[in-house]
Amino acid sequence: MRVKIIEGMMLGKTIISTTIGVEGIVYQSDNNILIANSPDEFFNAISRCVQDQAFCESLGKNAKQNAQNNYDNNLLTKKLIDFFNELIH
Repeated sequence: MRVKIIEGMMLGKTIISTTIGVEGIVYQSDNNILIANSPDEFFNAISRCVQDQAFCESLGKNAKQNAQNNYDNNLLTKKLIDFFNELIH
């Protein structure tokens, strides 16, 4: 898992990554993260962010909500405890 991406999402940051960079992370492209797999795609994603601050703020807000819904420590701890309980019963 790419912890730095999740940390950035938890902080409400605008994240641009490659498809490989987000492997294992729950995300929706153009909703809570931007995916760019080539230099041109990175340029376009950065340009979009520079030109549309409201879009960046929305992306960051959605990223934070996504991270809280999927990677909150309390949620992950509960899932782990539930998993262990299933193993012993």
